Amino acid sequence: MTLLTLRPNGAGASTQLSKVGDTANYLCVDETSSDSDTTYVKIVGSEDAAVTGIDLYALPDHSSESGTINSVTAVMVAKYVMRISTGAPRIQVNGTNYGNAAGGLTTSYATYSQTWATNPNSGVAWTWSDIDALQAGCVLTGARRSGDARATQIYIEVDYTEGGGAAFKQ
Repeated sequence: MTLLTLRPNGAGASTQLSKVGDTANYLCVDETSSDSDTTYVKIVGSEDAAVTGIDLYALPDHSSESGTINSVTAVMVAKYVMRISTGAPRIQVNGTNYGNAAGGLTTSYATYSQTWATNPNSGVAWTWSDIDALQAGCVLTGARRSGDARATQIYIEVDYTEGGGAAFKQ
């Protein structure tokens, strides 16, 4: 099995989070190694209510990879500051967002992920065309009374088995 990692390279279908440390949201979460609080996206709850936002990011197309896709994993490195806040990684396939309900974050940056063995939109095996059309992102909820949820890295891992040459490449 081989792993292909895809990091954001542009804006996607949703930009609801605030950017910190760079000029575009996707640039705040695209680094190979976490830069902690240097660049990140965030949402802060209001005095009266929790506030939720979703960011989605474009990804580069795969290059020469071919073979059978075993699974796709969305990864988010995130934390909360001040009040317990929540978050979860997200993917968008054919205009529909997928991911678990947002869960509690920790006070230090930690890695959160979700894996799909099949395309959640079609229920069948992933294709390379699906991967090229995929968007990745996260949902963050800042708790009531200024809870602050932050994500500093977002990426996709495509686990695949090489082989088959052009016959498997779509």
